[in-house]
Amino acid sequence: MSEIWFDDGVDFMPRNMINAVNVADGSGSLNIDTLYPGLVPSTAKSLILTVERGFTSFPASGTGCVSLRVMPSRWNLSRVLDRAKTQEWVINGMGLDVIAQDVRMPIATGRRDFFYALQSTCPNEANKMMIIDCWGYTI
Repeated sequence: MSEIWFDDGVDFMPRNMINAVNVADGSGSLNIDTLYPGLVPSTAKSLILTVERGFTSFPASGTGCVSLRVMPSRWNLSRVLDRAKTQEWVINGMGLDVIAQDVRMPIATGRRDFFYALQSTCPNEANKMMIIDCWGYTI
């Protein structure tokens, strides 16, 4: 398997797939071909992603957890779940991070999307952020 990184010869050039700030919990699907037509060839086996999440301000209770989960295709409890999960905990006003890095998200013909879910212990508070960037792909 070979890695192809988005690189202009001077610097890496990741493509942002989602960048949301000051949001409540949410979920959805991202499709590389919809966001960046023609960028990733049909022969690609996976996307190279980074996933970030966190509180933009402490939760009202001073304690809480926010996580961003990504998984192939869709949410389906009877099949494979998280390909990556990254969390931030705030306990009595002090932040603690648990981080997933360098995620390979499988893609295939007819399934070139993936599902994400921002979830927290305070789902209605709009004090969270999430970022998913695509750095390249594997063939």
